[in-house]
Amino acid sequence: MHTGDAVRKTRRGRWLGALLAAVATMAAIPAVQSGAANLPPPPAPTKEVHGHIDTATGPVDTSRAEECAATPTGLQGSAWLVDGVTPGRIFRLTADAGTWQDDFDVAFYGSLAGCRANQPRIAFSNHAGDENSVVPANAGIAVVTLANGRPGAAFAYKEFASTPAVPVKRPDARRPTVIAIIEPLGNDPVGGANSFSPYHVDFLGSKHPWNNDADTLNNIDFNADPSTYVPGYTGGERLDLHLPTLDNEPVLPLAKADGVAWSSMKSSTLDAPHPYWLAGTKVVAALRFGGNMHGRDDNDGHATMASSVAGGNVNGTCPECLFVWIGVASEGLGLQALEWAAKQPWIDVISNSYEMSAAWHDGVYLSDVASSRTKSLVADKGKIVLWAAGNGADGAFIAPQSTYWSSQKGPDWVVTVGALTPRNDQPLRGGHPVDVIAYGEQYPSGGGTLANSRTTFSGSSNATPVTAGTIAHILQLGRDVMGDSASTTRDPQIMASGKAFPCASGVSHCPLEDGKLYRQEVEQILFDNVLPSPARPLPPGTTVAPPSPMLSLPVSAAPTKVDPDTVPLDDIRNLPAVNSYQTEGHGIVYGRLDSSRFAAEQRRLQDGLLGLVGPYVRPPAERTWMTVDSKCRQRLWGTWDMGYYHGQPLNFDPAVDQTAMAWNGWCDRVTQDALADAPANPDLPNAPTTG
Repeated sequence: MHTGDAVRKTRRGRWLGALLAAVATMAAIPAVQSGAANLPPPPAPTKEVHGHIDTATGPVDTSRAEECAATPTGLQGSAWLVDGVTPGRIFRLTADAGTWQDDFDVAFYGSLAGCRANQPRIAFSNHAGDENSVVPANAGIAVVTLANGRPGAAFAYKEFASTPAVPVKRPDARRPTVIAIIEPLGNDPVGGANSFSPYHVDFLGSKHPWNNDADTLNNIDFNADPSTYVPGYTGGERLDLHLPTLDNEPVLPLAKADGVAWSSMKSSTLDAPHPYWLAGTKVVAALRFGGNMHGRDDNDGHATMASSVAGGNVNGTCPECLFVWIGVASEGLGLQALEWAAKQPWIDVISNSYEMSAAWHDGVYLSDVASSRTKSLVADKGKIVLWAAGNGADGAFIAPQSTYWSSQKGPDWVVTVGALTPRNDQPLRGGHPVDVIAYGEQYPSGGGTLANSRTTFSGSSNATPVTAGTIAHILQLGRDVMGDSASTTRDPQIMASGKAFPCASGVSHCPLEDGKLYRQEVEQILFDNVLPSPARPLPPGTTVAPPSPMLSLPVSAAPTKVDPDTVPLDDIRNLPAVNSYQTEGHGIVYGRLDSSRFAAEQRRLQDGLLGLVGPYVRPPAERTWMTVDSKCRQRLWGTWDMGYYHGQPLNFDPAVDQTAMAWNGWCDRVTQDALADAPANPDLPNAPTTG
């Protein structure tokens, strides 16, 4: 064992022991919502129903999904019927008139007869707080129930056009959004050689959505030097490849024909970068910091799939975005690659789905130098940097690991992304704490041996680029509607500027009201407009349910004492999860796994950007938790004036903040311990690994 490994094990033992002690003291959080955030309706609903649940006839119904005794005229027992729903419409179910104590759920059936006959419901939406999705196919009625609230609780059910009314792109908008995908090159422990493949339709310029819409003014000539259409880009060397001309064309012959071209790429360093632009593709720059950029003859490389789900024409959450592909062969070269990308004013979002350390697969890398460098790049250069939280011990989600101790995913200025499973919309036991969470299983991605074939991508490696594309799409929409061209020098924190958009009636703040869109505003639009997962079912043998969906698992069975250096691995695997803020952050980024949810998510983010709606009604405990989390990160990695914590005193409400109170005490003890005996940088392996 290396010396650094021994140090990590000793310190991890103290930290994990302290964490488990904090977990054991956590109490359930009442399911309450804040009335501070106003959620005004967007314009022109196609259907609008207001009702109330008279819980005076009995207790609030939390044991049943819905009751099917509702009459066509409305109220009966603890349910309310919404008749004549329209499949495909986006629906929103909210507590009416700011009744912040009430949490409604909704189930869809084909008919009232089917509901009364106990036929399986078509769909059930039961987030903690507002419901926002798409009316499922074959639905004829919706049954609204009250999961938690007060007698006579009032709700509003509204439907809207299924296709968002995207604001007109101003003719002077000439600034595409660019995502940099940084990935390790070489051997992937799961998929073999990792590399980038431009031979999928996701990356072809001819398939870019701007070149296939009715607006000819926004077309891009991808055979021209990118410096002609990416403001601020100084250009690179052209690389001509054999690109597919048919959607179902095999990629193997194309890749083999380009062997000489790939081998001609020069290796880059920070001081001597060699960017290449791939003619005919959305890849405006490709750089290899060591290694081989293209090392396999299909589309199944980890780097290719990460790019596909971020900005692919078919599978990406930002299909209109352009790419920078950066492959790295070692930890040192990876830091150089990150620094190079952050210094490019024309790169907007940087996605990282790998880890610098293999120690317990937890990304431990205690380096103030690396942390300070990342901070200066993010804070000074105005980049949005995302990092995969990791997939847990052994890379198999069998036991969680902390993200705090990594100078990549731990700092407050990095968006850390966790993973959840679509089987029950619950977090996978990977890295935490996180800022947001996205799918880590069964996610559709470009892959396979044909130009249009598909596969599935997984892990926080998938969740991170899905989220990166979602953030980039918010930014791109802002640039389009504001008419941004980046033709003038400005504060690097301003990511778009131009036409101002005043707030809708009842919205207290909207990002574009001053004609400027700041980096922190882009992130906050995402954080304000995602929701946590529904409450997790009780594990076998558990008899007492947590009274709040804010807890992903009950903590009553938490051990009173665990020695992390001697406890059997199976016991670690079965430790109860802690507060869902830790495992989910602000909530779920759905992406393209479900087309209905994706449509609703895109509409919600668009409306938030344009100031048509305010933030989702947030639980009051959320802001307190985020402030404590921000404080922990800043104490480990340095202060940051754009985080939730600004050195202010923390005032806890014992009724709702017990988890944050326990976490704050743990943070104070652990960060003092970590800072007191921090050794020299651990002895790290040379090559980064995928996450």
